[in-house]
Amino acid sequence: MAIHFRESLDAIGVAQDSFGKTELGKSIELAYSFLSITEAGLYHITAELAPAANARGGKVGDAGTRAALAGRSSAERASHR
Repeated sequence: MAIHFRESLDAIGVAQDSFGKTELGKSIELAYSFLSITEAGLYHITAELAPAANARGGKVGDAGTRAALAGRSSAERASHR
């Protein structure tokens, strides 16, 4: 069994093609393939931003919330590298 994680479906295809070209990949027969999409959601951030928007007199989806979400999600992505 081989398990690998990639950031896009295209990257998964490249990884599968690359593995198929290795000596091991050429010597085994693919009997089963399974693709699982895992959403790395940022639900905790949006849950925090909704009450913050209300507290500042705004509402979810306004420019302030979108800017805060963009900043927080960028910081979240950068922290996992």
